[in-house]
Amino acid sequence: MSADEFDRLQRAGEERDLSAAQFARAVALSSQGQAIPKVRRARAIAAPPELQAALPLLGALQSDLRHVRTLLNQLAARGNAGAVRPAMDGYAKAEKAVLELAERIIAAVSGKRPS
Repeated sequence: MSADEFDRLQRAGEERDLSAAQFARAVALSSQGQAIPKVRRARAIAAPPELQAALPLLGALQSDLRHVRTLLNQLAARGNAGAVRPAMDGYAKAEKAVLELAERIIAAVSGKRPS
């Protein structure tokens, strides 16, 4: 699909309060004589200014959580492979990352800068 075609699809969906994918699905189903299912879109919620200001920090925290998840997966793989010492080193690294992340979350919630 070209960029122009996608833009037209997106605009057509927006006119009907649907995403491009939802609109394409509705068109495909209706062309086959099938009923178009009702789709409920999530309502946009206006965030208070303090939450808007915290969004960049929340994005960084989300990235840190992904890093911790990766560390834990590596730790589990090493432990399952019988590499106990490397697994323990990985555990210490993951634990440190979780504690640092917890400090950043507490600082963000309290409005203080992390130490």
